[in-house]
Amino acid sequence: MQFNLDFSAVTQAAIDEQWTDIELFGEIQSRWVMTFNAKASHSRSHVTRGLHLQGIKGGQSFHLRLPYFSTDLVLCFLKSPQETLRLANPSDAIPSIDPQRIQTTCAFLLELIKTIWNEPHSPNPLALIYEEVTQDFFNWRPGSEPTSSQDGHSRLNCRWESRLPTETGPKSYQCFRNTTRGVLKALETGELHRHVNNSHKIQTTWPMPQGNLNLVFSSKAFAKLLLPIVESLEADNLLKNQSLLCHRDIPTDWQFSVCDHSPHPGHDTEGETRSPVTLVSEGQIFQLVAHRKTAHLLGQAQSGRARRESYQTPTKAVAYCCQISPHNTNQIPWESLSHAIWVEDLSLHALDAKTGNVTLALDEPYLLHREKHGERLEKVTLSIDLFHLLSQVTSFSPHLSKHGFERDKDGLSFITELETPIALAPHIPIQGTVPSSHYW
Repeated sequence: MQFNLDFSAVTQAAIDEQWTDIELFGEIQSRWVMTFNAKASHSRSHVTRGLHLQGIKGGQSFHLRLPYFSTDLVLCFLKSPQETLRLANPSDAIPSIDPQRIQTTCAFLLELIKTIWNEPHSPNPLALIYEEVTQDFFNWRPGSEPTSSQDGHSRLNCRWESRLPTETGPKSYQCFRNTTRGVLKALETGELHRHVNNSHKIQTTWPMPQGNLNLVFSSKAFAKLLLPIVESLEADNLLKNQSLLCHRDIPTDWQFSVCDHSPHPGHDTEGETRSPVTLVSEGQIFQLVAHRKTAHLLGQAQSGRARRESYQTPTKAVAYCCQISPHNTNQIPWESLSHAIWVEDLSLHALDAKTGNVTLALDEPYLLHREKHGERLEKVTLSIDLFHLLSQVTSFSPHLSKHGFERDKDGLSFITELETPIALAPHIPIQGTVPSSHYW
């Protein structure tokens, strides 16, 4: 990607005008959105670009943001940063999104919708919004060569009305990935189809048993348990006292490691290499997710996780894709497992940052018959120490599955993925409504 800036001229101007801590960030961002509902479908795309310059002169910090690239305007700003600068927008064309890619994706999504809708018990009108974003960017500081790289993500939001008379309110499915084609790969597995089909099956809920039960968390449920931990391993959350780790240490008996990988090679938005980063291992924090400023404040190395929503927004340190690696080879003993509940989905409420206590809602529990979940159980909530619960996890499946989460960070939107196994936490006290002898 060509950004058409004269970095040598900018370097000389920064020296002549006695600037320090000069940094340039530029991006070309491509966004494509497809919307489908009962009345019509349409797609729209647009490409934007912009430049952010920051630096210090005379002890004062200055910022310049432009919706285009212009060496002349950058040089004018370096000479007179306090003046209002006006320059005509250059007429050079902004590159367009590949129309073949749009056509292929539209055809895939429309065929998927058609397949779902033509079934005998298809849901009431489906609304679908699909988005792909690609961000080509560079970062430059005087005395170094500019680094260029790419970020991207994809989102899918889907809503429908169930045909079951007992169900009220819309049903939904969401999928988030840190690559532009990641959502399409997830859809190719039939995940949306299964989700829609399950939503209009009549299911009678059985009473929840009580006692010390073996909880088997699906890969998705285990990822949701770990997301607050991943957020707590981001340095800016720690510095703002918004991290669980401000008041608690990682338990030494956790049976897994947490390592963050970027799906995009190259450099982050501050020009640092995006290498794999081990965050937690053997109950010890090895490194936090940090950008230049937070790394300096904490006295640690940068982790190559500086991310920006656009050139108009500040840099944030955000995990990309955290892989959970079990320390042991203890696989879940399906054949001998009894008094077990399969937790397909859950939600966390009222998480106390000081104590780690959380209200855990088992939203979709089932009786477990060896490796297959059977009868749907009624929902139950339990108050539990999240750190202690994760210490109870002792056995894992050998395969990992990926789950994406859209996060709001200081009003900015980012996606973090977790690759997690199925996980067993034995002997967890459950306040059910019938004795365990009701089932076993």
